[in-house]
Amino acid sequence: SPSGHTNRASSKPPTEFLDLLLEHAGIPRDEDALRAGLDELEALQERASDMDIGPLTSDSFEFTLGVGVMMIAAEAVLRGAFQRTESRGAHYWTDYPDVESGWQRNIYREAR
Repeated sequence: SPSGHTNRASSKPPTEFLDLLLEHAGIPRDEDALRAGLDELEALQERASDMDIGPLTSDSFEFTLGVGVMMIAAEAVLRGAFQRTESRGAHYWTDYPDVESGWQRNIYREAR
């Protein structure tokens, strides 16, 4: 699992996802950091793939579902940020500092 345990029941979500997003897709961002964030997320996904899900009514089942949702959200943030190569709003690209009118739209990503 992302926390290093195969069966963890907790009301507190793992901090790995928040830490990953703050470090790699925070307010100042750059291409290298976003790539590193996607690589780190892939490693977390790999570790989480062998989590013990447990019975439907168990805390470990609920925890595993929560981890899955957090992974989807983290991937959406990282890929969306990576796709928009400009600075807009609060998020500032150090390697793409300008605002570009062509990006004044929403980005949608199809589920894999």
